[in-house]
Amino acid sequence: MTKQETMSCFNSQGLFVFSWFLSRLKIRYATQKDYRHIERLLDNNWAVQARLFRDDIREKLTELITVIAEDRTAMRGLLMVEPIPPFLGLITVVAFHDNTNLTTTLDAMIPAVEDKLKENQIHCLTQVGGDMWFAQELPKHGFTVRERIVIFEWHGLSLPYLRPHPCLHIRSAHIDDLPQLQVLDQLTFSPMWYKPKTTLREALGKAAFFSVGVVEDKIVAYQWSDVYSEQGHITRLATHPDYRGQGIGAIMLHDAMRSLLDLNIKIVGLNTQESNTDSQRLYQKFGFQQVGEPIGVYEKAIINATFSEL
Repeated sequence: MTKQETMSCFNSQGLFVFSWFLSRLKIRYATQKDYRHIERLLDNNWAVQARLFRDDIREKLTELITVIAEDRTAMRGLLMVEPIPPFLGLITVVAFHDNTNLTTTLDAMIPAVEDKLKENQIHCLTQVGGDMWFAQELPKHGFTVRERIVIFEWHGLSLPYLRPHPCLHIRSAHIDDLPQLQVLDQLTFSPMWYKPKTTLREALGKAAFFSVGVVEDKIVAYQWSDVYSEQGHITRLATHPDYRGQGIGAIMLHDAMRSLLDLNIKIVGLNTQESNTDSQRLYQKFGFQQVGEPIGVYEKAIINATFSEL
């Protein structure tokens, strides 16, 4: 058999294997009854990465876009995506039974996600960072790097002295602040990083600390920080564009750090865009240091054809 004949035979066999695999694979949206099998997939299988805790996965199983791939013997894959109107869907959970036909399985699952995103008028699917096995897959499915994220950590250093702002009052945030917080969030961040109202509402109830900076009854800044085990995290820090350059962001960061120190937290993490050099200078002033390599933010434009049409 010639080399060309061998390659032709190999290709036809490969095509047959993939066709056989896809014919056995079923793609569908999850229901609450699937959680027991999803839990088994998360516990015992080859590749899992999740931005949600297990209780949140159970709670949001049908609230988010949850697509599963299964055959007659087992659940083979899971994709959970959070729609963040009006611009993007964020991949929050990825799990696969093994690495057999991973690319083919994703090819079959992603259109189902896209279909639901289109129903919400969202035209971009986004993945932030992730393990190498998944990051290597993304370009095969039309994802490109849109931005890079840098991670900073603070390790028990003293905080800098800051002069108080003459008009700024800091207090705990409450639910009545939600409309102002949403407006401020959209004024502060680019569309990719907007937090929807539902996420802000949830944070008001669950965050370790959520405080606002007020000037003349107007919320001009906020900070949201969390605690995971014995480590703190500055999840969000925002200052109204009209009030920048007055040291308000630094005061809000100081407030967050002081609250975490009161809990005897010795390590605090945060992240920001690689291009946001102003924020990086502020964090370095507080003793934060960059750790690790920048993390890619991957983005995929959603095609016009829907899952039901494919």
